Amino acid sequence: MSTNTSFWHLTEASASSYLGHIARREQARLGDFARLVEATGGPLEELDGSQASLIPLWTWLIDVVKAGSLPTVPVDAVSSVARFLGWTVDENSRLRYAFEPISHYVYAVVRDEDPGARWGFGPGITERESNFQEPVIVTSGRTFINAEMIGYSAPPRILDGPDSLREPTALLRVVESALGGAPGPSTERPSFLSPYLAVSIALDDPVRNPPIARFRPDEKGGGGMASESLVIAPIGPLDDPAAIPTMDEQALADGLTAMGWRKDDKPIRADDLRDETSQLIYGDDVALLEPVVFGDRLRFLNFDTINATDADWELLESGLHNLARSVDATFRPANAG
Repeated sequence: MSTNTSFWHLTEASASSYLGHIARREQARLGDFARLVEATGGPLEELDGSQASLIPLWTWLIDVVKAGSLPTVPVDAVSSVARFLGWTVDENSRLRYAFEPISHYVYAVVRDEDPGARWGFGPGITERESNFQEPVIVTSGRTFINAEMIGYSAPPRILDGPDSLREPTALLRVVESALGGAPGPSTERPSFLSPYLAVSIALDDPVRNPPIARFRPDEKGGGGMASESLVIAPIGPLDDPAAIPTMDEQALADGLTAMGWRKDDKPIRADDLRDETSQLIYGDDVALLEPVVFGDRLRFLNFDTINATDADWELLESGLHNLARSVDATFRPANAG
């Protein structure tokens, strides 16, 4: 799986927008999580928001991963972070989506012990640090928990990863470390999760959609252009054109023409996008798109700037992101597939 694009590639505003997305999706994803726990015979009533509840939670997760059954999870589900950064969809994408809400449950547990905890950025100060701008739970003591990535990284490694991942206390140890020790004596309390069985938010509700990722300008200049080569392409690797899904050439031609793109000073036709010799120009030689064709069908478009200013780039980036989404594709770095 290619995960070459990370949070450090983003503008600070874009990284912040993902923090907002985490907050907006919380109710929807906790509702999903409650139904998955119930449908798999999980410890719904034991999940009371306490640190101690992290043991039955992790034990249940291990059992579900081993069983391989996710009865309430859509077959084509993809996690927020994968959609946001354009990471490859693979055989574990549904599993990662299923356990993404662990981040919200962990947040509730941490806030129960530390009301001052909040979502924030990883402590990396420079882009060379791996957690730079990653969304984490930041405690009052300035420790952090990379909760958003727990559901993404851990479940696919349960079966063949280190033994420590299969210990019932694995998640509890992470939280204890951040909060500075073991919790106090536990008291009987109602389930935190069961009330969310009543929360049912449609799969196409906007609160579930991550924002558009916006990449940092090239430090060498170039009109706000991201430093990597950019493409309009379906999610997935681009090394085998035959395996890349086709795109709707007519919809793309109409959308590009409406944005102001032209071929030889004429509106773009669908056939132009099936011709690998085509050069599509935006404005007065501001930017260039070139089709990559296989089997007489468009597979993706390579993007490059020519004489783009910062203002040009702002318009292009927003417009191409929106156009790509309209044809089930993404506007992203080429190596992010």
